[in-house]
Amino acid sequence: MGLNILVTGAGGFVGGGLARTFAAQGHRVTALYRKSRPHWDGAVTVQADLADPDCRLPDRRFDLVIHAAAHTHLEADLSAEAFVASNVRGTLTLARHLSRTGAGMVVHLSTLSVYGAINDPVVDSDTPLRDPGLYGTTKLLAEQVLAEQVAAFPSLSLRLPGVVGPGYYKPWLGRLVNDACAGRPLSIFNPDGLFNNVIDIDGLAEACVAAAARGRSGAGVCAIGAAMPMTIRDLAALVAETAGTVPSIVVGQTAKPSFHISIEPLRALIGFEPKTTADIVRRYVLARASEGKGDRI
Repeated sequence: MGLNILVTGAGGFVGGGLARTFAAQGHRVTALYRKSRPHWDGAVTVQADLADPDCRLPDRRFDLVIHAAAHTHLEADLSAEAFVASNVRGTLTLARHLSRTGAGMVVHLSTLSVYGAINDPVVDSDTPLRDPGLYGTTKLLAEQVLAEQVAAFPSLSLRLPGVVGPGYYKPWLGRLVNDACAGRPLSIFNPDGLFNNVIDIDGLAEACVAAAARGRSGAGVCAIGAAMPMTIRDLAALVAETAGTVPSIVVGQTAKPSFHISIEPLRALIGFEPKTTADIVRRYVLARASEGKGDRI
């Protein structure tokens, strides 16, 4: 028998992708959405705006709660009030509800943006926070909101890199894949820097289930990325090769340093081994190539 799972933010790419994946795996899924109702089978859908403290939420205990509902840095022209309402007040609403019902595990989908300006070559447990900005600050506060509820439920805040999957090409890697499939030159920076700053929907779903299976207590925080980093130059060559195009790589100049993610804290917290960078990239490019020509977003 599968898990009883609640996914917030199911109207978005990440939350919706996770809810669909869990449903396909045989879990019992309740998908919470604010505006965009998910149009697929296999889940119970519930409309609720978590920014409203009086919204009605399912009144039962879930084995696993995935908190994906948030405003992100990819949404243009959002006010401070909008970020606080969605990312902080919304998390407070959920946490207060779960403090009453309980939960087996709450996985909060946080972001690398909480670190702000990353000047270190490796992101790990010792990476300092430097001016995280509005989005990163509100997600950091959401992490703290959940950490303060350790007496009621355990939680894990996963600080996400770019999340990729078929049909979604907004992250930097997605734009690179679009260019390769269109036969355009591939523009990269820091070609010798290491890169594993990516996770796909399937891998993220596996990490969430691993967190629930671990049965840990308390409140954990860690970044997540792919296993086996590769240089950005090699990554671009792999993208072109998988797309079936002759690689034309243009190296630009930037003052911004590159970094990659240590996955040792992730392994220690939940015993999860993510897919390799190369495997995620190949799957992503092949999915994009199967969609035919023309740019995707």
